[in-house]
Amino acid sequence: MNEKIGQDDVIELNVGGEIMATTRSTLCQVEGSLLASMFSGRWEDKLSKDKQGNYFLDFDPAFFKPILSYLRAKKIETPERKTKVPASPISQDDDKFWNLVCYLGLNEEFEPEFEFEGFPDTDSIFQETVFSVPKVPCHLLVI
Repeated sequence: MNEKIGQDDVIELNVGGEIMATTRSTLCQVEGSLLASMFSGRWEDKLSKDKQGNYFLDFDPAFFKPILSYLRAKKIETPERKTKVPASPISQDDDKFWNLVCYLGLNEEFEPEFEFEGFPDTDSIFQETVFSVPKVPCHLLVI
């Protein structure tokens, strides 16, 4: 692990071709999530980067943006004013948005009252993805 890693480090992302920037603490605030595993400092040297040095995430930016906005808002929420879970930005692609939520291991954060089945530990998914083992499918239980 890199000794120079700090929670306030700015992380520049290339999400499906769109550049986004945030802090490490925003990406890592949901313990056990794939984002927390990816940007904890333990695996960053294994992550794909674009030509400009931005971490490349091959996700649709339209679906990732509301997730990132939620994580940012969650950092400043208060007990009286909890952060609202975002809806899918494209209603006809609702399943794609929720599959991304599930893949990122944020399903319990977004929908704590629902059970999602068949989703393995996010750290093992990340290790498999980083080391080019076939991706583990995300099964979303539709309620």
